[in-house]
Amino acid sequence: MDRLTEKASTGMCDKNGDEMFLGDKVLLITGDVGEIVFECGSYGVGIQDGIDYDEIQCEMDKADWCCGNRYHGCFNDNYISLWEIWWNFNCEDDLCYPIEIN
Repeated sequence: MDRLTEKASTGMCDKNGDEMFLGDKVLLITGDVGEIVFECGSYGVGIQDGIDYDEIQCEMDKADWCCGNRYHGCFNDNYISLWEIWWNFNCEDDLCYPIEIN
């Protein structure tokens, strides 16, 4: 059986410490609802209506723990990797603070 057809773990947890799995519905800090998908060789969040990177930057600007970072990553219409979220928001301990399992 293909490992991606199983309930594959991303190896990361949401802001509450709950492990994220392929297919989980999630809520981003921007208020967008998406799904954990495997695209472009990595796990990430797919959002059908598209990703508002200006809103992501706005949320980064509000978060004290982002240390004034500017968003760096691929600008994809409807996908953002968990690594890009983790990196840009200075998340620690494999917790993705901008994501909550919905």
